[in-house]
Amino acid sequence: MTIYSPFCRDYAYVCIGTSKLLEIDSMDFKISRDEATEISLIFSKQKSDTIYYSDRWDDISLINKKKRYKRIKWHDSRFYFKEKKTNRYVISPNYIEVVIKDNATFVVFQSNKSYSILKTI
Repeated sequence: MTIYSPFCRDYAYVCIGTSKLLEIDSMDFKISRDEATEISLIFSKQKSDTIYYSDRWDDISLINKKKRYKRIKWHDSRFYFKEKKTNRYVISPNYIEVVIKDNATFVVFQSNKSYSILKTI
């Protein structure tokens, strides 16, 4: 996944895949950049044909309609369960979640009840 944030712009662009091209028409999503940005991308561990995405604050626009993307509601119960102890939503064992947050500069990876902050390169 590549996040391209043009200097002094209100938008960032996301490309999912192996392409290293930074052309806007090769990007998959356009994301509004603000402090409350929170975009969730969900990948199945078994099937890789569909990428599910949810957008907490309506900050995302789908650019590439050739790939199989499906919009879902925030914390859709097909993909999450709520922990009783902490009352937080956790991704189900069959899925991996990548969340783009905070001006599209902060990325969190969730799998099997564990979180990791992904570093930029």
